[in-house]
Amino acid sequence: MKYLVFIVFTLLLSFRPSRFDVRCAGIEGNGVIQLMMVNNQLGPKYKTELAERDAVYAVLYSGADGCGRVNPLLNNSETIEKFKKIEKSFFSKKGQWSKYSRQSTTPNKVGAVGQHVITVDLPLLRRDLENLKIIKSMTDGF
Repeated sequence: MKYLVFIVFTLLLSFRPSRFDVRCAGIEGNGVIQLMMVNNQLGPKYKTELAERDAVYAVLYSGADGCGRVNPLLNNSETIEKFKKIEKSFFSKKGQWSKYSRQSTTPNKVGAVGQHVITVDLPLLRRDLENLKIIKSMTDGF
């Protein structure tokens, strides 16, 4: 039994999930943002759909640098806990995430393999999260 636990623990430590880098590439007048999504680990296997999903994930959890600072929408433990309840369905293959993102440029026009410029409709995502009572409206308290 000890050996089984050791083997499982070793395998878990050696597993490294795919990582992406995100940088703000531009902000449109209506609050829609363009994000440069890079995944050097996957390279040419970093497909548009995954880049779009990663872009929405970044806007929710980490934000992005590059155009000033795009802060994450889920910015405290309360909002993260509320979102965790719908996260699995939200990021599923046919989940809601896809209505907030689209590819902005074709990968071969971006530069290096494994890069995509993804447009994320931040105002729409924010409004839907407010309607779901996951985040508070920016006008609450005024």
